[in-house]
Amino acid sequence: MAGESQQAMTCGRLKELLRAGAAGEELEHVAQAITGHIERCPTCSTAETALSTMLARYRQAEQPPLPHDLERRLLDLLCRSPEA
Repeated sequence: MAGESQQAMTCGRLKELLRAGAAGEELEHVAQAITGHIERCPTCSTAETALSTMLARYRQAEQPPLPHDLERRLLDLLCRSPEA
């Protein structure tokens, strides 16, 4: 992101970047800034640990079966012509 190097990485800025997905701009620089902030900030470090733990548990959990016609319904919705 333009001007990212001049902007201090704060908890609020970290949340803003995570929500925006960093828009793919200067992704490596943003990732380094986020990692550095998490290493220095006990609050964000705790939140990152909790999120990582939650995601790991989610990935290990048994996933319920999807409705048998879900794929067809999604394709029907996605292929509809926009209504004028």
